[in-house]
Amino acid sequence: MSTPQPQSQDQIALLVFRVEALERTVSGFNQQLSSYVRERENDLNLKMLQNAALHIGEEVSTVRSDMRALGDEVKTLKDDLQKRDAAQHEGQSQLQIRALVAILSAIAIVVTGWLVAFLTHWIH
Repeated sequence: MSTPQPQSQDQIALLVFRVEALERTVSGFNQQLSSYVRERENDLNLKMLQNAALHIGEEVSTVRSDMRALGDEVKTLKDDLQKRDAAQHEGQSQLQIRALVAILSAIAIVVTGWLVAFLTHWIH
């Protein structure tokens, strides 16, 4: 009976060694799995950030095109306003010329009337 005990102790020691090796292997797998999970989370976060950056880039492009369109519209409105101002100044100038002609005509009529009256009075 003494022979089986060393053999069973050897078997127990071998089993303990195998269990410890298996525990180390499982522990290594757990570390690899947690590392893989962190890498997958990082990949997903990176993809979300890339998608957000792409979306922001598209919005910036849209805003730029809107700003260009508004700039063109402002330029068109400014040109129209300048044309309207020029036309208004031209109209005012013509009105001032007409008023001046009317005033000068009235003065000429009055002066002519006085001259006619004076000449008529002087001739008689």
